[in-house]
Amino acid sequence: MRTSVKYMVIYRHKDKYSISEMCKIFSVSRSGYYGYVSRMSIPAKDLPLAEKIKECQDKCGQTYGYRRVHIWLERKGIKYNPKTILSVMQKYNLLSS
Repeated sequence: MRTSVKYMVIYRHKDKYSISEMCKIFSVSRSGYYGYVSRMSIPAKDLPLAEKIKECQDKCGQTYGYRRVHIWLERKGIKYNPKTILSVMQKYNLLSS
């Protein structure tokens, strides 16, 4: 299980159970958990790119892969590394179907 998922479970159950005990059960550090909580309010830096990719996928019917999305974005004047586009597409589940 990913650490971020463990932190989210701890966050959801913080009112019922002790944070220290849940951190021990999930084998994560308390400082890591509190760092995760402090980062929750910070928006993802790749969200604007994900919105542009979503716009592209909506227009093409989710048939474009990351290479064609990269070309589409370049024509709009938005320059990113193709591998960055691929990772954002994977993160936000925007891959072609």
